[in-house]
Amino acid sequence: MDLKPIIAVSVGIAVYRGIVCPLLDRYRGWRGGDRVQVARRNWRGVYVPDLRVKRAEQMFWLAFLGVVGIGLAVGWTVMVR
Repeated sequence: MDLKPIIAVSVGIAVYRGIVCPLLDRYRGWRGGDRVQVARRNWRGVYVPDLRVKRAEQMFWLAFLGVVGIGLAVGWTVMVR
């Protein structure tokens, strides 16, 4: 019996439930909670969201997609071999 796929799935589930789920819950709570909206005036005097906050959110989602992509690649490699 080949245990590699079973171990790969078990590790993936453990990582997802142990790391990804708590981080997502914390992020959703922070985003949906009572937080101060960070904004600045642009050159026309209109308040716009602070770009650092937007970039941080974009980097978070890019890193998240990268981790998911690497997980899928490793899982695929383990399953195929």
